[in-house]
Amino acid sequence: MSQDDLEKAKRIIRFFHPEKRFSFMSGANDPAVLAAMFGVPQDTYLAIRNEFELNVNLAARELLNEPDYLKSIQQIPLVDNATIAVIGDSLTDDYQSWFEILQKSFQIARPEANITWVNTALSGDTTMQLFSTLTQIEAVKPDYLFCLIGTNDGRVHGDGKKSCTGFREVIDNLSEIATRAESCVQKEFIWITPVGVQEDWIKEDWLLNKFNASWSHQQILQTAELIRTRPEKHIDITEIFAGERRDAMFLEDGLHWSLQGQKSVARSVVTGFHRILMQR
Repeated sequence: MSQDDLEKAKRIIRFFHPEKRFSFMSGANDPAVLAAMFGVPQDTYLAIRNEFELNVNLAARELLNEPDYLKSIQQIPLVDNATIAVIGDSLTDDYQSWFEILQKSFQIARPEANITWVNTALSGDTTMQLFSTLTQIEAVKPDYLFCLIGTNDGRVHGDGKKSCTGFREVIDNLSEIATRAESCVQKEFIWITPVGVQEDWIKEDWLLNKFNASWSHQQILQTAELIRTRPEKHIDITEIFAGERRDAMFLEDGLHWSLQGQKSVARSVVTGFHRILMQR
């Protein structure tokens, strides 16, 4: 297996998780089956998964070396034996996502908190597809629920002009998501704003080209603005993707976030989570 093929396999394994989307199928959690689906030997598949875990561990430890981050982690006022869940798309389904970094950070800095973490995010999901995921959340009834969604609503396939979800429908979907989420969340439901994409990078990416798709940066930012104006609590992360550092926050595909980007989001979410819960 060439180094180029290995790197491509890592990209696909990082963001596409049949064991989550097709958990009802026989073999969904069998490493041998999953390795075959991704076209790599089983030991290679397990090594890639282990690499992702090590990266998350390292990212969490690096952030915990920052006094403000550690202090926020230690001071966030959680209920005992809390359940923290998330709904969203590939930006959170990522094996190296901000949510995984948060989980590892709490496990290291506050092991006594005994937090249950539930990541139901699925790559490719739009605000409409999130309704099916909400049925899992309604069964879990978490104490705290994050939602980062809206990027794929701005996806356009082929030469079409209409995005996957029209803007009026996005408005309605956000309202329904909030209504259903708040009916089952015990303490706090929190939006996280989408941040847009690097449209030109997407056009050149070997993997995203296979989907014959593009993403509208403008529509994604419009969705972020909608979230900012909603009555529920939100954490706005658009600012950390602005300016000269923006390029370093994305992978080469222009859609997903680099590990540096995910670390930055984790830092912002911890700060925002601390602020919101201290205001309760």
